[in-house]
Amino acid sequence: MSRFNTPTTTTRDFTGMKVGAAVLVMVSCFGIGAISTSARTVEVERVVEVPVEKIVTKMERVEVTPASCLLYVSQSEEALSYIGEALGYARNVVRATSLRDAALMDAANLGLDDVNLKLESLTPRILDSKARCRDQ
Repeated sequence: MSRFNTPTTTTRDFTGMKVGAAVLVMVSCFGIGAISTSARTVEVERVVEVPVEKIVTKMERVEVTPASCLLYVSQSEEALSYIGEALGYARNVVRATSLRDAALMDAANLGLDDVNLKLESLTPRILDSKARCRDQ
């Protein structure tokens, strides 16, 4: 023995614990693997293609002219025809002047007066339809 009376150290053999730990690890790994590969129910989304009717809508821009604007255009065309008639009488006035023909001059003046009356009666209607057309 030794002089100081120290206990001798004995080495323990942990072989049994090592084997037990290894068995425990193997069993737990086998259990985890068995659980992960076991059959299970899983929901799967399925894509089903259904034929679809194609609906094609074609948009067309259609301009619609208001009735008051159409009336304004019509009355303006009527006024232009009166102005064309007045130009014909004006030509006769110039011709009558160059020929010094008083009868032709009087006839042309009567024609101009007639056209002037037509234009005077048409003017308020044209202005009214013009205002209505602008309001729309």
